[in-house]
This record gives sequence, C-alpha cells and structure tokens, in this order.
Amino acid sequence: KSDFSDWGGILDDNKKKENLYYLNLGVQIKSPKEVENLRDSTIILTALDNYRQILPKAISYNPRKIILLTDKI
Repeated sequence: KSDFSDWGGILDDNKKKENLYYLNLGVQIKSPKEVENLRDSTIILTALDNYRQILPKAISYNPRKIILLTDKI
C-alpha cells in the first residue's frame, strides 16, 4: 500500500484544479507548465477517455516511463 508521498505531483491542464489536492491523496495537482524536466520521471496516464489527446504530449516530455492503464488506445 502506498500513501503516494513520493509522487512529485499530478499534472492537469485544467486551471481550476491547479494547487488543489485529491481528498485521499496527499499529492498536489500542478500545471504541466510548472514542470521543467520529466526525463527521470514516470508518467501514469489515468484519463482513459483522453489517451489519444494526452499521450503525444506525455511522449514530448521524454520521461523515463509512461504507464497506460489500458491496452486499448
């Protein structure tokens, strides 16, 4: 079980969510513009309905890993 405290943050383009937290996670929601370098990071895509839109952007960050929660894109 994880408390997600080692996560650097949750990235979301929705400006209304910036600097907020999910109730059960102690991880801050940040704008992708706040992040300078994700090369050593792992990105987990959770927006199942927006994979096709989000995946190219995630790839452009050149992260160490991208984890998809589905096998259908």
